[in-house]
Formats: sequence, structure tokens, C-alpha cells
Amino acid sequence: MIYFDDLEVGQETLFGYYDVTRDEVLEFAQKYDPQPFHLSDEEAAKTHFGRLAASGWHTCAMTMAVIARHVVATSGARIARGRRTSLVEACLPRRSLDCQRQGDRNHAVAVEAAHWRGP
Repeated sequence: MIYFDDLEVGQETLFGYYDVTRDEVLEFAQKYDPQPFHLSDEEAAKTHFGRLAASGWHTCAMTMAVIARHVVATSGARIARGRRTSLVEACLPRRSLDCQRQGDRNHAVAVEAAHWRGP
């Protein structure tokens, strides 16, 4: 089992990707975070996002899915101990999340939105 504390500063591991869809953003927001900028293009356009954006909680859930799939696929183990996840920018539909483990004890996982990788 690999512990986050075993990482060296600057070490990175690519966990994988998660393609974020508009329907999923809306579904999650309707159930768990019904703020206007997660539910409406018009309301989101009035915010600093400028368009519909996924909930931070939704982004964390998608990130966890990517990390868990990677850990199970590569070692069959559980993630033993983590420190912090940093969300670099807003998660928007039709984007992919890049999830990377970094060897900095203060930023164990970094999440960035990238170009769409889905169909």
C-alpha cells in the first residue's frame, strides 16, 4: 500500500480522467446543491463562472471516483491516508477532470479541468 506521506516533493502520478457531462452536472445539482449557477445557464452567466458549473462537492465525488478506480486497478488496495485535494479551476460540462497525485504533502491531489476527452 502506498501512503501519501511516502511521496517525494515534486513526484506526480496521473490517476486518470473523468468526462463531465451537462446532464450529470444538472442531476447532481438538483439532488445535492441546488444553487442557481449549478442549475441555470442564465443564472450561471451572471457569476464569475460565466456558464453552468459543477458543484464543488460534485467535483470532489468525481475526483474520488477517478482516484479509487486507479488505486483498485493498479494495486487492489485502498487509499490509506490523504491530506488535501485542491481544485484548480471550476468544473464545467464537456470538460474532463485531470486528477494527479503530487508529492507535496500540502497538496496531495490536484484537479484541473482539461479539454473534453469523451465521445
